[in-house]
Amino acid sequence: MSPIHDYTISNASGSSVRNDLQDALRALNSANSNSSAPTDQLTAFSPWGDTSNNIFKRRNQGNNDWISLRKADGTVLIPDGSAASPSIQPSDDANTGIYSPASDQIGISCAGTLRLTISDSAITTTEPIGLPDASASLPALVFSDDTDTGIYSSTANQLDIATGGTRRLSLSSTSLSLVPDLVLENQADLRLSEASGNGSNYIALQAPAAIGSNVTLTLPSTDGATGQAMITNGSGTLSWANAGAATGGSTDAIFYENGQAVTADYTITNGQNAGSFGPITINSGVTVTVGTGETWTIV
Repeated sequence: MSPIHDYTISNASGSSVRNDLQDALRALNSANSNSSAPTDQLTAFSPWGDTSNNIFKRRNQGNNDWISLRKADGTVLIPDGSAASPSIQPSDDANTGIYSPASDQIGISCAGTLRLTISDSAITTTEPIGLPDASASLPALVFSDDTDTGIYSSTANQLDIATGGTRRLSLSSTSLSLVPDLVLENQADLRLSEASGNGSNYIALQAPAAIGSNVTLTLPSTDGATGQAMITNGSGTLSWANAGAATGGSTDAIFYENGQAVTADYTITNGQNAGSFGPITINSGVTVTVGTGETWTIV
């Protein structure tokens, strides 16, 4: 290890001066390498090889402290910096660049303000992230191994989601559009809420707990007439019919129809009478209960 030299060459014999000069040159050549910092003849940017920590240091511009520049293995060391004065910055823009706002964090600042932080747990930004509009086949925000699935914008004020290169969902300022089926699992509700000014109540549609097979109900293509109700043809096609009234061809209201066999137990509603057109067959093991004060008339 070369000794730290005071860089003062005293008057002496020729050999002594030569040895003193050689010691000064060794110290300079080794960047003042020593476990202790040099103290004599220090100026701004004076070097020091800190052998205790294996770090090359240089005196700061104010000549009042040491700046760590790199380790002996070549690792570059930079100060933490700040948003106003980042550690890494362009030569002509001193308040824009990269620094470390805290332990295990990298920050990017612009105009002296922190804009993006990368930590060991998250990436956060204080500004919007601009993305191209893109398309369904190549969304703006995609997964690394699935480039035709992700998020994009097909038009102004609209957010779209694509899978397999096809638009599946669009959310605009006025509507939510779905291209595939909407599946609500495990008896989840489809809720229709009242006006927010009136409260928080809702009407919910829900599937039964058990379904023997898939059922698709197809709505009528037009609205019904006053007093009509929606009926099914038994295959899931719904249509409008007169509620509790006679039916018939076209606009006729001639026929009242009922089934011909009772296949399940039934009790006439208390305080009500019932009527049927016969003949009526009550299947074996099935019971029709007519309470006191009620009647069941079969014509």
